[in-house]
Amino acid sequence: LAAVYFLYRIAEHLFEQRVAIVGAILFSFTPVFMMLSGLVLAEPLAVFLVLAGVWTFLRQRFFWTGILLALSFLPRYHFGIWIIAVLSSLILEQGRWKEKLHTLLITVSGFMVPASMYLISNAILWGDALKPFTKAQVLVDYAFWFYESSSWLYVERFFLACPLYLFVFVYGFLFFRYKEWR
Repeated sequence: LAAVYFLYRIAEHLFEQRVAIVGAILFSFTPVFMMLSGLVLAEPLAVFLVLAGVWTFLRQRFFWTGILLALSFLPRYHFGIWIIAVLSSLILEQGRWKEKLHTLLITVSGFMVPASMYLISNAILWGDALKPFTKAQVLVDYAFWFYESSSWLYVERFFLACPLYLFVFVYGFLFFRYKEWR
């Protein structure tokens, strides 16, 4: 429920209230969200933390953005793409490099607070700071049957499960077509 709230706030900030309401309703009824929200898994927590991190990013609370995105990254490593997206958008943003560098350092510092505590605790407990990352890769490589099924896994299980996700390609095209990053 908190993820729906943050999605609403993000859409309201970027667009308008009507778009935010429609977006929150669509998000609430996507098959992936409905399936995962009732289960005690890391994904709902990570989605909530990413949306909270994006909201703090839009409000220019960069240290908290880093913390929240790190907390989303730790239970689900592939959510690390969000810190890359945030840092990339900060780099592409127009402005003076000195201000950009300051904002980048604040965001990375926020990210490193939980990440460094996690890595240090892994080094103390397991003797290897990166052990959870390497063991997670072993699990992905050998334990899950659907990773071996085809290279079209994400098309089959993500985009075809909810065709609304296909709009991301339309948005990406329009984003670059109209040079929205400027």
